Amino acid sequence: SGVPVARFNHRVSPHRMFGAAEFPLVELGRLRRRVDGATINDVILAICGGALRRYLLQHRDLPRDTLVAVSPINARPRNGQDAVSGNNLSAMTVELGTDIADPVARLQAIRNYTREAKEAKAGLGARLLTDLTRHIPGATLAGVARLVTNERIARNQANLIITNVPGPQF
Repeated sequence: SGVPVARFNHRVSPHRMFGAAEFPLVELGRLRRRVDGATINDVILAICGGALRRYLLQHRDLPRDTLVAVSPINARPRNGQDAVSGNNLSAMTVELGTDIADPVARLQAIRNYTREAKEAKAGLGARLLTDLTRHIPGATLAGVARLVTNERIARNQANLIITNVPGPQF
């Protein structure tokens, strides 16, 4: 169906802004339990989808179709059989439910979408990215990342990137 064009699909200007919010993990867990089978990552995506919806409504710029994000996912098997150390990350595109006003319905839609994407291993894109992270040196991978996020390519794949991958623990 394609990705709707939104203000986030344009070249980043020098006037870009940054915002941050903190959420206690206990509260995210409470929200997760509102939808059976939802994950903390689903909750993060639903919160971001709601914030984007509010922002775009305030600017009278909310597309009719949902925004789509690229989101990193942990590709390491949960059974612990992958003995390789380091990151084993993949990525998937996720519909953020910005077209859904009700936050619980948005979380449910995101849970459904991410469950299907994970079951399908998020298609060729996720497998390709997983393979790249295992076999291509970091500098080359950075070049691939620049290519994938090139505005002419990326605007047809997603509106933005959302990640809750933790950084250094210090």
